[in-house]
Amino acid sequence: METPVNHYELEDSKGLWPTIVERFNKNVSDNGVPYFKQQPSMEMDFVRFCNDNGLRFRRKTILEYSGRGPTDRPFYYLAVRDTREYEQEFIRLKCDGGGKGMCWSGAEQVRKVTLTAAIAKVIDQSDIVVKNYPISPRVYLISRRLKDLMEPFRFSGIAITPCLEVGAKYSEDEAAFASRSGRLEKEAKYFQLNLISRTPGKPSIGNLVAASGCPRCHALSIIDGDKESEFKPADLGAEDFQRFNEVTTENKGDQHMIGQIALISARALGFFIESRIKGLKPYSTDPPVKYAAVQIRG
Repeated sequence: METPVNHYELEDSKGLWPTIVERFNKNVSDNGVPYFKQQPSMEMDFVRFCNDNGLRFRRKTILEYSGRGPTDRPFYYLAVRDTREYEQEFIRLKCDGGGKGMCWSGAEQVRKVTLTAAIAKVIDQSDIVVKNYPISPRVYLISRRLKDLMEPFRFSGIAITPCLEVGAKYSEDEAAFASRSGRLEKEAKYFQLNLISRTPGKPSIGNLVAASGCPRCHALSIIDGDKESEFKPADLGAEDFQRFNEVTTENKGDQHMIGQIALISARALGFFIESRIKGLKPYSTDPPVKYAAVQIRG
């Protein structure tokens, strides 16, 4: 069962932020986001306070799943611990960022990922992690243990590729991302979990209220709407793992994002939870949300 988490963005606190924190301290996250989980009276007091003081706000709702009991929704957002490292020599960039930084829009993976002992240790601890770079395509790394656990479930929307180890020797063909090697698949201790399925459509985020991105290709690295992402039923496929990097808005049309957002089915999320996979992390800290359901209208 999912719980609505209503959170608020104030356009201008007009110097009243200390009062808000003092009065609603149990409902303000560590980084200053007012939120309410099934607390209608407290939330009404907050809204009344804002209205009485002329504070304009936007309210959004996240549907939180606690990880216990049955799930109510078919899909959830995949949030995974990161590796805290930024090596990305295995990709080829398409956009030069216009001289304003790195842009991963259209980037292509050309080689298999090579793992250091430090990253391998993180995977051993967590079973699944995501590399900080590249932002796109997102690179998820898993242990052989997790790969073996997943195989009987035949999850759809993924492909699994062996990783390389630092210091080991490989042929150019073995190191190429698109190549297959029976030796590597048999001997590898770690693997890349590739999300190969895209959602058929894109979610709506209401009106676009903030955006920033690449001056060359105009893909967005920062994007914010006045609503949480919401899909139509036909916008989602049947695969257990899917990804998207486009949204639609009511005032600015379709928008392309540099990063990719991953979705997993309720079946896949249940598998991760029941298998006690430590690499899952909370969907959000501001507001605090453990697992977030994909919102579908209609």
